[in-house]
This record gives sequence, C-alpha cells and structure tokens, in this order.
Amino acid sequence: MAVAADATSTTGAFTGATSRTWSHTIGAGSNIALYVQAGYYDPVLQGTTITGVTYNSVALTRVAQSARSGTNEDRAELWRLLAPAAGAANIVVTFTSAADGNAGGTSFSGVHQTTP
Repeated sequence: MAVAADATSTTGAFTGATSRTWSHTIGAGSNIALYVQAGYYDPVLQGTTITGVTYNSVALTRVAQSARSGTNEDRAELWRLLAPAAGAANIVVTFTSAADGNAGGTSFSGVHQTTP
C-alpha cells in the first residue's frame, strides 16, 4: 500500500500562546499516522519548549526537534501518533511558557505501523 496524504490542519499564526488547540479530522483509511509540526520562537528568551502534544487526549511522541539560539531562540519540533482514531478531534500543543509561531497537523494513510 502506498503512503497517501489523508488530511491537513493548521493553527494559523499565534502570539504569546502557552497552548494551541485546533480541530483535525482523521479519515477512515487504514494504517494511519498523524504528524504534528510546530515552528515557534521564544520572544523573551525564557527557554520555551513543547511539553506535550495530544490528539483526542492521546499523547503523541516527539520524533525530531531542532533549535537555533539567538535573538528569539527559534525552534521546530515534529511529533507522531500511530493508528489515531478516525473522526474529528482536537490537537493540543502545550508550551512551557509563552511562544509565537505556527503549528499544523498532517495525517497519512498507508503508513507502516511498526517502522513508520
């Protein structure tokens, strides 16, 4: 089975957020994986990071992160959930302190569930 995009969603830009919540709809396909990406910066150099991401109250796993120290401590993170429940539910990204940035979710079908 080939990997195919299922759905995408986004928060849009945010400023001063300690968490962001938005709706994402998972299709009824098989072997689904949800990826949530967040690009953000800490405008007051508080060492802001993401403490967790959930979909439908189920925790995702961080699979990658990158940081660039400097004026605003730019960061990017990627989180994953295998076999999420189909249907509409909220994605919630929680930060340690206020952050500015953007986040989004993309779900795919046809993803190998053991070695994605």
